Amino acid sequence: MQVGSFGPLVFRSSASDVFTPVDLRRRRVAQFAEHPVVDGLARLQHLGTSLAEVSFKVQLDHTFTDVEAKLIEIDALLDSGEHHALVIAGRRLGRFVLTESNEVAKKMSASKVLWAEVELKLKEYN
Repeated sequence: MQVGSFGPLVFRSSASDVFTPVDLRRRRVAQFAEHPVVDGLARLQHLGTSLAEVSFKVQLDHTFTDVEAKLIEIDALLDSGEHHALVIAGRRLGRFVLTESNEVAKKMSASKVLWAEVELKLKEYN
C-alpha cells in the first residue's frame, strides 16, 4: 500500500517492501517586523509566512528493502537539487527540495549495511 511520495521516493508498506516515514515534523513560522514608536509601544507588522520545513525519518531494513539501493537513491535526490511534490497519507504538503540527509547505520555485515535510519530534511520550494 502506497502511503506517500517525494519525487522518485515512494513510501509504501507491504509484506515484501517497507519504506515509510516516521516522526514527521512540519514547521511554519509567521514573520513580523517590529517598528519603534516615539513615546509608545512598538508596532508589529505581519510580513508573511516563511517557507515550510519538513523532516522525518525512514528506517531501512534489508529484510524488507534493498538498503544500499535506497541510500543511493536518496543521495542522488539530494545531489540533484530538484523540487518535487511531497505527499504523505494522501495530503499534498506542497513542492519541496531535499536539503539534508543524516544516515545512521545501525547494523552492518562485512560487505553492506543491513539496517539504517535516515533523517530527511526538506524545505518548501516556490
